[in-house]
Amino acid sequence: MQDIKKLFAAIGKDEVDESCSHLIASGIIDSLDIIALVGVIEKEYGKKLDAKYIQAENFINFATLQNMLNSYLAE
Repeated sequence: MQDIKKLFAAIGKDEVDESCSHLIASGIIDSLDIIALVGVIEKEYGKKLDAKYIQAENFINFATLQNMLNSYLAE
């Protein structure tokens, strides 16, 4: 989960950690943050993030984001 923390730090959201839940619903992140995260993910892992992964349910908390990354990296 440390990798997820680094992604959030890269977009200036250092306060986001594993204890945060409902990231979008609680206003911790918004659509612009998701776009920024997508950019960081693509740069970090060196491949495009398919649109099927860019859905709100993949950005609910650290666990959903980690699951999405695992699927993305397995392709």
